[in-house]
Amino acid sequence: MQKAKRIAFFWVPTALFIFMVGLLAVSGFLLSSDSGQIPHGVKLSGLEVGGLTESEAKVKLNNRLDEIRLVYQIGEDKLEVGRKTSHNGENLITFEDDKALSAALLVGKEREHWPLPVERLVIAFRGKNIHVPYHLNESGLVDLMTSELTDKLPKSNNAYLDLRVDQRTGAVEVSAVKETVGKTISAGEAITETADRLNNLSGGVINMTTLDDEPTLILENVKPFASEAAAVAGRAPLTLRAKGNFWTVSRSLAASWITVKQADTRSGFGLGLDDDKVKKYLESRADVLYTAPENAVFEIDEESGRVTRIVPSVNGEGLDVTGSIEAVSEALFDPDMGKYVDLALMDIEPEIPTEKSNPWGVKEIIGEGSSYFAGSPVNRRHNIAVGVATLSGLVIHPGEDFSTMGSLGEIDGASGYRQEQVIKDNKTIPEYGGGLCQIGSTVFRAALSSGLPVPERRNHSYRVSYYEYDGNGRYIGPGKDATIYDPAPDMKFTNDTGHPIVMMSRIEGNSLYFTLWGVSDGRVAKEGPVTIYNETEPPEKKLIETEDLPPGVEKCTEHPHRGASTVFTYTVTYPDGEEVEKNFYSHYKPWGEVCLVGIDPDAPAIEEDMIDGPPSADAAGVTGE
Repeated sequence: MQKAKRIAFFWVPTALFIFMVGLLAVSGFLLSSDSGQIPHGVKLSGLEVGGLTESEAKVKLNNRLDEIRLVYQIGEDKLEVGRKTSHNGENLITFEDDKALSAALLVGKEREHWPLPVERLVIAFRGKNIHVPYHLNESGLVDLMTSELTDKLPKSNNAYLDLRVDQRTGAVEVSAVKETVGKTISAGEAITETADRLNNLSGGVINMTTLDDEPTLILENVKPFASEAAAVAGRAPLTLRAKGNFWTVSRSLAASWITVKQADTRSGFGLGLDDDKVKKYLESRADVLYTAPENAVFEIDEESGRVTRIVPSVNGEGLDVTGSIEAVSEALFDPDMGKYVDLALMDIEPEIPTEKSNPWGVKEIIGEGSSYFAGSPVNRRHNIAVGVATLSGLVIHPGEDFSTMGSLGEIDGASGYRQEQVIKDNKTIPEYGGGLCQIGSTVFRAALSSGLPVPERRNHSYRVSYYEYDGNGRYIGPGKDATIYDPAPDMKFTNDTGHPIVMMSRIEGNSLYFTLWGVSDGRVAKEGPVTIYNETEPPEKKLIETEDLPPGVEKCTEHPHRGASTVFTYTVTYPDGEEVEKNFYSHYKPWGEVCLVGIDPDAPAIEEDMIDGPPSADAAGVTGE
């Protein structure tokens, strides 16, 4: 008994000592994994990664993920899907491996109050499995399985009406054809099995099963429409037309388009057209109906900031297939419709419409003025061209008053102008810029056409034939002219549109145009007819000596005009219904016939009082009388 006690006294402490040493050794081993290592016993979806560093575990896990191959099989057809398989640009399987690795590194650190060595000892012996998250693109996988594995499966076919046309008599015979049941894959079972495999990071063959693919139309659905289908087909042939093109749809072709389909009727079915067949037919003829859209061109001189060129965008045109199918259907199914079908067309927008081609959003012409200057002397034509070049491309910002004289700048030889006859203080004398009133009058008409306020405008003192015609050479009479002279009078208009206005000008032969581009707010401008009253007879013929003609040669530049007073009403109707009305009054002195006569430059000068009288060809009327 004493011996047994002595033995127990010896071995119990020894065993306890050995246990403590072992525990310390194991604890030290487990704690060593705290320095960047995943604790022992940790697995990622069954893959052992305990004791590995994060980078080592990442390599091991990714190798495993790359090895996974799921093979979907039905009969002899197979579809292999892996981590890098994609459909329509999207991966079918996406693993969140970084998220799983982060969770593995945190094992044993979740609860600070629990002794770390003890917890890791438990994990080492019992193990801990962390699920690797993944995303399965189920719809993409089903699409791929359907496209790859169903070719050899029997197809489902709806019941249908078979319409045949007797080519000799044109009679339509209709028979109903029974439906057939097909087969399709059981995608749901495959998806469930796929999820089980991915949860365990395993691949392998997945044998797929099939299901019956029931048709949507059965014989009982189509039989009741046989006689109606024959009547509809009997309304053919039809003639389709668009943009001067014609196509004949024969009775046989029309019959092939007629089908029974789902409809909003009590029975749930009705007659209609096979949209796919009609669409294919129409699209085969769409090319001849296509007109390509044209992008806008908007060029700005970087140095001056002026607009140098505007070419508006142009919508293209093409066949509206959906609208055309509706038109064909209406012609066949409505007994009151005729045999001609106008195909529907649609606009095709350009890539760069006008409003997106410039920094101001300018997109359309809001008004245009024109005038005619046939018969003008060379210098007058030159001055008009210089003035046009000076004003073209200017931008008038919202709220600004446009001043014709202020925008023209200096009117002198240094600016490129030539001397031409003008009237000043009732005398005809040569001055730089003679003829610029052609510009003032044309700008005035552009402002009126645009519906813009005109705070300053003065008519000429005398009627001038240049200003009584529009750009097409059509006579419009007196009263729509505007005289300009430095520093006054001026021709002004106000930009009250809320958007920038770009002034563009051009000369075409004897016609001058000022076009205002901007953004229409919907206002409508109307100019009433000119009323002429208080007419007076013209004075006698006036000869003006010039060195531009050979001595003695006479050239008449103006026909006699009676003096008169005129008025016309200018009305602007705004989008809110407000109307603003203004009367423009003009008074003109009588004007005699004006002729130029060549003189000898070496001849003695003519006394000043000999040139008093009626005005010259330009008749600028700078006195504003």
